[in-house]
Amino acid sequence: MQSAVSIPLPNIRFLQIEQSKFPNWLIYLFVATVFSKEIGSLTIAGIDYDMIGYSFCIIYFLRYLRGLYLNSSLNYFLFFLLCSSLIAKAYLNLSLSPLFKQWIPFALIFLVNYDFFARTANLKRIFKAYITVSYYTAIIGILQLGLKFFFGIKFLTGYATFFIDSVALEPSHYAALVLPACVYSFMRFKYDKWRSIIILLAAFGTFSSTTYVVMMLSLVFIYLNPLYLIFILPLLYYLYNFVFLDFEKFSVRVDAMSAYFEGTSMDKITNATSISFISNLEAAQYTVKNSPLIGSGLGGHEEMYQRYLQFSPFRYHYLYGINAPSAHSQLIRILSEWGIAGTAFYFFFLVKMLILKSDGYYRMVSIACLSHFMCKFLKLGGYFDYGTPFFAMLFFFNYMNYKKSNRK
Repeated sequence: MQSAVSIPLPNIRFLQIEQSKFPNWLIYLFVATVFSKEIGSLTIAGIDYDMIGYSFCIIYFLRYLRGLYLNSSLNYFLFFLLCSSLIAKAYLNLSLSPLFKQWIPFALIFLVNYDFFARTANLKRIFKAYITVSYYTAIIGILQLGLKFFFGIKFLTGYATFFIDSVALEPSHYAALVLPACVYSFMRFKYDKWRSIIILLAAFGTFSSTTYVVMMLSLVFIYLNPLYLIFILPLLYYLYNFVFLDFEKFSVRVDAMSAYFEGTSMDKITNATSISFISNLEAAQYTVKNSPLIGSGLGGHEEMYQRYLQFSPFRYHYLYGINAPSAHSQLIRILSEWGIAGTAFYFFFLVKMLILKSDGYYRMVSIACLSHFMCKFLKLGGYFDYGTPFFAMLFFFNYMNYKKSNRK
């Protein structure tokens, strides 16, 4: 089987197989692995283990090992990622253990997600389950906010602040999970108003700048028609300058970034989010200067972060090392660990899978998936947490179904 990003279009093996008899409970359990990173997490020997998500993938992989549906391009990608990482480790003299801690679960989880989508052969069934689970987590989030506001009860959260994080530990983490459902609900609001209102309220109730920025960017893709953009772009400008900047949580980050670009040294900045972004971006730039094509390899960013800052005054800052394992965001991490070549491939995949010409279901799902990756551009650098493998496969299979429908 050829890759979805190859030219000409591939032979779609999964579209010729008979639809599986997976029961609804198994579909919902699979979708639940998207949301289980924090509610099912345990730390074992210093490693965070998702009891729900990782256990599901391991059991599923062993169950279908002999008949696993494989994609040759995915296999080649995993192989080249491993080889390029080994070369990067040798070239930069980095340790190998972080590589295998990343590559083994990376390969297993992506292979399982591909197989589940292929074996189910019904993207709409899986996506409907995702929207349903998002809806129920949104209800939990709204209930959580109500209990905090009216009774001072902290339900599924360690924060007393009035925002929603639902089944996640932080609002921005929940945003990465629910933003695709939020974008999809916005686009089909008139068809299911009540469910859309609940999901939108929960997403905006995170009061996360990530949520608002991604929703603004999503609006640009949704209303790509030049006539719509005449109204949308001025609206976005107004919201940014006269609404978002009035929120202290948002404005302090903008001020910290402005101070940095005006010459303030990193160790003089106190905002945690800004420090996380700046320190990890500088470490990624250092990596690219030393290994531009292939970066530092999987798991190499943290070691390069420490190498870059070993003699810096920032090493004594109380926020030194913040988000160094995940590089703050997926975009920074990919640039650091995959290099320029890997980053180019990553953007090629996103652009190739994006559907903007159609006005129907495939376009809505496509933009919804893109919102997850835009979210992780800004924050959260994990490769296989918060649903990234799920949304990557949803993106891929949605594109392939769209191309098949156009050939009929």
